[in-house]
Amino acid sequence: MPASVSTPRQTTRIISIASGKGGAGKTTLAANLGWALASRDKKVCLIDVDLGLSNVDVLLGLKPKATLEEVILKDQPLSSAISPVRPGLDVISGGSGVSALADLDPARRKAFLKKLSTLDCYDFVLLDNSPGINSQVISFCLAAREIIVVINPEPSSVTDGYALLKVLRQTGLHQTPAILFNRLPARLDSEKLMGRFAGTCNKYLGIKLAYLGAIPDDASFKEASARLKTLVDHDPASSGAKTVFRIANSLISQSSPAFINMESIDFWEKSLASLIQSKTLVPPGAQDSWQSKPVDELLKNLEMLIESIGKNEKKVENLNPAVFARIQEMGKRLSRMGQNLSQRPETAKRIRIGLLCPEDSLRLALKEVLATKWEVIELKASSQKEPGQSLDIVICSMGKPDDEYLSVLDDFSSKPCIWLSEYRRQVPSWVKNIQFSHILEKPFSIDRIYQAVEETTAL
Repeated sequence: MPASVSTPRQTTRIISIASGKGGAGKTTLAANLGWALASRDKKVCLIDVDLGLSNVDVLLGLKPKATLEEVILKDQPLSSAISPVRPGLDVISGGSGVSALADLDPARRKAFLKKLSTLDCYDFVLLDNSPGINSQVISFCLAAREIIVVINPEPSSVTDGYALLKVLRQTGLHQTPAILFNRLPARLDSEKLMGRFAGTCNKYLGIKLAYLGAIPDDASFKEASARLKTLVDHDPASSGAKTVFRIANSLISQSSPAFINMESIDFWEKSLASLIQSKTLVPPGAQDSWQSKPVDELLKNLEMLIESIGKNEKKVENLNPAVFARIQEMGKRLSRMGQNLSQRPETAKRIRIGLLCPEDSLRLALKEVLATKWEVIELKASSQKEPGQSLDIVICSMGKPDDEYLSVLDDFSSKPCIWLSEYRRQVPSWVKNIQFSHILEKPFSIDRIYQAVEETTAL
């Protein structure tokens, strides 16, 4: 058993590290941050909960004797899944065992939680989540007291980070997420970038963000990875390593408030409860917002408002000049908008996308990003194809066979389909008679989905 788990502690800081897409450098940062915290005499456990990919193992050149899969399904002791990296830093590989957590019967769940109580020996437990947005990522983020969202300055990464925060907000987020920018070019001002991003999240999501820092675009990270080392170990004097050490020091200095500490068993109980309820993770109506409502609905609201004001003309006449001037200005703006629309050339047909996805959180995220460019119609298992319903393309993500959803998919078998696959570039054998235009394997980014839609509709 690693030395790290010899002396119990009362509380542990559990930090969930996530990103809206793959390629943000999340795993590299998690490993470097864990090493930096350990070098400051903190006991750290880095848990790789990225489904089946085990990136931490590869990055650090580890060959774990066991993973959480053996601990959960084969009743192995937790100590068998702990790989010592350096004094004060251990790694646990989740493997595919993480996905089995929600399927445990009560007795095995209780036994598993009892094993996890040994994690209270650590000062920090860092969770390296899967990239993207799924019920597992949402569950681990909501259960942890601290969340770090890793974002690159490129537009697609910022958009995906925003989508992740939006889903977290709609599914019960109460923490203040910390934003960590990665691979930031020297020409960009990280504080200005953070100011714009935080302002947008506060305005449209009602979320306040904390700024954790910005990792420079340092080529030394690749050199360290090639040697199966962390940068803070390989070249501690490099600009990237110095920034990681500053971030570690910042986290340590924030360790005094009692509310950010928790017993590890509490975290895992909350995560399991959330995973078990993942089918209802996104509350009904959570996706309703002014920005997701169709234009005709907004116009109806505007008409009702105008009628309401018209019925109270006497009250309007008695308003103070400032309020009356605002009403006049709104009228002028509507008039200008009407003139501009009448002068526009006839626009091309708006693409209509049918979205078929049983997983609530992923469907919500996909709908949000697709609706910014196209019309999106959710295809539900309980609904039948309406007469005259016209779609240009179907996007489908289905992790396991479901007769009702497959029946809906069969209704649109004549339409080109973009299939979002489960970590492999192939369609499951239980899907038949569908015209596939693209097969995208997870983790898929927003810009790749955009590209697939544009290529399909151009055919």
